[in-house]
Amino acid sequence: MAFDLSSVSPAARERATRVGAGFGTDQVTEQTEITLGASARRAAVLAKNGFRASHHARLTDLQALHTEARVARENARAGRKTTNTNLQDAMKNGKSARGRARTNLESARGDLEMTGTPEAMALVNKIDGVLAVTSTAGADPEALRDQLMQLHGVFDDPKVQELLEGEAASVQTELSTCATALEVASASHAYPPGTSAETDHLNFIEGLIVDLLRLARRAARSAARALGQPALAEEFELRALYRSGSSTPKQPSSGV
Repeated sequence: MAFDLSSVSPAARERATRVGAGFGTDQVTEQTEITLGASARRAAVLAKNGFRASHHARLTDLQALHTEARVARENARAGRKTTNTNLQDAMKNGKSARGRARTNLESARGDLEMTGTPEAMALVNKIDGVLAVTSTAGADPEALRDQLMQLHGVFDDPKVQELLEGEAASVQTELSTCATALEVASASHAYPPGTSAETDHLNFIEGLIVDLLRLARRAARSAARALGQPALAEEFELRALYRSGSSTPKQPSSGV
């Protein structure tokens, strides 16, 4: 039967997660492979010194769970990158639509000002008011969306539509589309697929693995002393685990 992670007590889970956070994923992966190979060769002598067949089986199960957890974390990271990219694209497209709308309104404003009628000047004032508050939104998607909808409203005016000779409908469609895209992207960005839970889970599994790696090393050292075979202990040294560099970066758990 495969090892059941839910069988680990909350206290043991918390401790294992802290332990796992201190090691690089690549190092744990490499050391697990080394120790499992050595354990398979030295099963009998290890069993006499505390590392039993059940420990080897558990380490094998955890190796498979570790691979799954590693993939899950990478998928979560990819999801976060996609969310960020979607928001960046929505901001870029929204600013482009805003620029197009503003230049069209500036064009209509010029024509209106030339006529000088009270009705035309009232519309000029309305356009000026909207242009004054839609020039920039910085990196704020909500502010940009509001600006797009403010601009959208001005294009409802029949006189603006007449002056723009059919361009108004196209501009309004673009403004609406970009405003919707911003709303969707900002909502996704507010609750993005994160990696915190996935990293905590990976740390938990790695902590359990490290415990078994250390147990195997203690058993091997004990057997080596009893048998006068120092080479046996060498097979279980944790050099790969403690090697620096070339690690998949992790953030330590903040929840434990």
